[in-house]
Amino acid sequence: MFSYIFMKILESRPWRYDSGINILSGGHAKKIKNEIVRHWIRPGIKMLDVGCGSGELLATAAKAGANITGIDISEAMLQVARKRIEVSALKGKKTLYHAGVTELDELFPDNAFDVITATLVFSELYPAERTWAINEFHRLLKPSGVLVLADEVAAP
Repeated sequence: MFSYIFMKILESRPWRYDSGINILSGGHAKKIKNEIVRHWIRPGIKMLDVGCGSGELLATAAKAGANITGIDISEAMLQVARKRIEVSALKGKKTLYHAGVTELDELFPDNAFDVITATLVFSELYPAERTWAINEFHRLLKPSGVLVLADEVAAP
């Protein structure tokens, strides 16, 4: 319960989210995002980050050459993500959507992405939403695509 309350406080201050989540995770949140990029991101791939928040993972993936797409339900977090991407002067395709996980079916066609990531998102979803999201991820991934979930709950 403490981590849920702390997460809500961090989300209400999006410009402080990354530093706060790294404190809460003992520095592991940033390390995990760097590992995701190191293992699964390659130049030219199409990546979707579900619950992209402040865009930290997206910006790192774009620097590694990925074409990035992010969705987040928080417009305030997306404003931070847009600024981060703008300040980084990242080249290539980048798209951000103000949307929740239940809107994936309206936004993207089948087999649209090489990699889909979701970090610290599933703990925010109801069990039925998790199941629905997993099914959508399967639809959205190319046949050789990779799904990377990093969270504090088990996926369905």
